[in-house]
Amino acid sequence: MTESTEIYEEYLGKLKKGIFEVTFTKVNGEERIMNCTLHDKIIPQATKKDPLTQTKVREINENVVSVWDVKAEGWRSFRTANVTEFKRLGPACTCGKTQDALKKCDGSHRNA
Repeated sequence: MTESTEIYEEYLGKLKKGIFEVTFTKVNGEERIMNCTLHDKIIPQATKKDPLTQTKVREINENVVSVWDVKAEGWRSFRTANVTEFKRLGPACTCGKTQDALKKCDGSHRNA
């Protein structure tokens, strides 16, 4: 396994479990800070109308990670080689009912 494969797999594993602030340099040289996740309770379900959310068999590019931007509420991507900081913001609400994905689930909706 190459170093780039290990980094790619590490990012995917972490993003599936929580929300992260990723700081990276865009291709045009600008710095970008994005709050993102791959947690299945936060990303939208696949629909035929939105091909970006569909699960497809395609070539995996281990240099680019596609993620759900929780602030912009859309799919975005970043190049693993351009990441300057990868910081955990918190766990994702695994119940899927917390409206604010960046707010930690307090369980209050379970008592309703």
